[in-house]
Amino acid sequence: MATAAPENDPVRILVADDSLVMRTLVELMLVKAGFRVFTAVNGQEAWELLQKVPIHLVVADICMPHLNGLELTRLIRADERLRPLPVVLMSAIDTDEERQQGLSCGASAFVMKERQDLAALPTRIGAILAFT
Repeated sequence: MATAAPENDPVRILVADDSLVMRTLVELMLVKAGFRVFTAVNGQEAWELLQKVPIHLVVADICMPHLNGLELTRLIRADERLRPLPVVLMSAIDTDEERQQGLSCGASAFVMKERQDLAALPTRIGAILAFT
């Protein structure tokens, strides 16, 4: 559910990644930047959480079990209520094909799981949310 957060309510971000290390790293980085973070261990868990909790933006790994980031993005885009929700896809693989798959399924942005891309993630999320 893409809704504006009241000024005193932090922006709610859902981070979905099957890697505990990556999920925790992204969560800590986003919490430090002032976001409220929810986490999911796979795309299916993320999809179920999206049905219950109003979220402002999703950050999802492309490669996850039970529903990968591409499939999750397609479900979000197919759902009338969730369609406007920005989705940032993450990948450890940097190929044009991977980026094209992510963007063609409706992702708002694509980031690499490397230090400089992840360090810029809070700023990038802020820019995406400024246009929604």
